[in-house]
Amino acid sequence: AEIITDEYRDNCAIFLIEAVKNGLKDVVAFLLSQDIDINHHPQFDDPPAAFVACARGNHEILELLLDYKVGDKEFELKVNKRYKERNLLHEVCRNFGSANEFETEHYQNHERCFELLMCCSEIDVNQQDGLGFTPLYYAIRHKNDKATKALLKKSYVGKRNIFNTAQIYHIGKDVFEEFLNDCITHEVHEPTGEQKFTIDFNFLVAPKNDGQEFFEEIAPLEDIANNKELRELILHPVLSTFLFLKWMKLSIMFYTNLMFFFFFMGSFTTYIVLYKSDTFFALSVFFLVLMMMKEVLQCFLSYKNYFKSKMNWFEIILIVLIWIVLL
Repeated sequence: AEIITDEYRDNCAIFLIEAVKNGLKDVVAFLLSQDIDINHHPQFDDPPAAFVACARGNHEILELLLDYKVGDKEFELKVNKRYKERNLLHEVCRNFGSANEFETEHYQNHERCFELLMCCSEIDVNQQDGLGFTPLYYAIRHKNDKATKALLKKSYVGKRNIFNTAQIYHIGKDVFEEFLNDCITHEVHEPTGEQKFTIDFNFLVAPKNDGQEFFEEIAPLEDIANNKELRELILHPVLSTFLFLKWMKLSIMFYTNLMFFFFFMGSFTTYIVLYKSDTFFALSVFFLVLMMMKEVLQCFLSYKNYFKSKMNWFEIILIVLIWIVLL
């Protein structure tokens, strides 16, 4: 059996990367026929060959690399967390509109590279790089409206970077409004004339991760409401309908909590007025214990966000003070 040394792997990787840099499609095809590791790059700071193809917009070579397989094994070139935690979609979107000194007929077609990558189910459009940026952020920053709307259809817009800035902070109002309009589809059944409207909320739905789905679905709406340019779009049928559906789910909890607090304050106030009333003392203790259980449950469900809320701190202080009064 042939032994592949580290030196051989390094030389193949260097040769492949140089061939990609110079747009030598035939050389790249030959190297791929030798069953080399296209993910290997000898130096940590040097990007793998597929990243070079994306950066230079060489869609023909990128297509070769995406289709490359060795036997039953397909190399994981679509995601490379070692290389600054970026994937290939990051690399394409980062280079939208960039001037390329190697511009030829083979280069500078980042749009075609983008289309190829969007067809790859293995690529995570929500992946964040080392700075917390998603491909959507880079598409918005370079004002590529077509790519922005395509990414919005597959992305979750509530992610934030390490600077705590929303990914859609710099998006143009017109672009976002056009996307929201496209989220509404209208169908008419000819025989009956019945009309059906469908709204796509996928861009507001967070990927399943650590159980914080509720807060992550509300976060994009908060970002939009806090953005002066986008604020009025909160009244758009897509966003207002989403808020209404959320309210329908939470209204029962809201009114239940309101009634619970009303009865608690009623029993406690009555106990203060009728100081020797054992009945209202027992009711006050009962409702206070329930309130403590509610706060513990809230903390358990979302301990990361619980102590960030001023209202929760107010309720903790209120519980402590009432216990002091009762005891």
